[in-house]
Amino acid sequence: MMQRRDYGEIVQMALDTIRSNKLRSGLTILGIVIGVAVVIGISSVVRGLNDNVRQVISSMGSNIVFAFHIQPFTFGRPTEEMRTRKELTFEDALAIRDLPHVKAVTAGIRYFKPEFGTGTYEVKYGGRKAKSVILEGDMASVKDVFDMTMAEGRWFNEVDDEHHSPVIVLGSETADELFANRSALGTEINIEGQTFTVIGVAEKRKSVFAGGKNRWMRFANC
Repeated sequence: MMQRRDYGEIVQMALDTIRSNKLRSGLTILGIVIGVAVVIGISSVVRGLNDNVRQVISSMGSNIVFAFHIQPFTFGRPTEEMRTRKELTFEDALAIRDLPHVKAVTAGIRYFKPEFGTGTYEVKYGGRKAKSVILEGDMASVKDVFDMTMAEGRWFNEVDDEHHSPVIVLGSETADELFANRSALGTEINIEGQTFTVIGVAEKRKSVFAGGKNRWMRFANC
């Protein structure tokens, strides 16, 4: 059984070992410090991402349901069941809209690279360009589904939908790249040879990761 005086002797032996092996002791302490710092750093990053995810989901609301033909994040080759799955149609969206307790429905098509979260289009205005922009066609009701707020201008409406008006709403990052501190309203932008009139610029929306979320354009769907 250890006595109180034995503790002092053990501590003294430990200090003597450290003094006689200074390099080894220093490297050991350095390794411990680096390991603790890495663990703290990773924990902070994960905690920050979790907070961002919660904030993004909260901003979207708790009563939104997404329906996809194929899972948005799929790794590897699609299965036979996925390849033969019936595609969703615009009529499906209209049928869902008529269901009881459904407040609003929007159907859209998005042109982008899902594996990178970036777009494929180059947008031009005057001598300015915005690259890798996501282009999305939506119904006018998309603003009600996602609670979209405008920094300036308006969202496209049912009349724009019905007449396939060449109007477009810009995300905040796309607008900043093309117009800097100028107003984008009423200007005409060129998207690979096709001209659209800017009727609005959406407010910046928070995303889980910093890039890509506000580099988009939405036009009146077919």
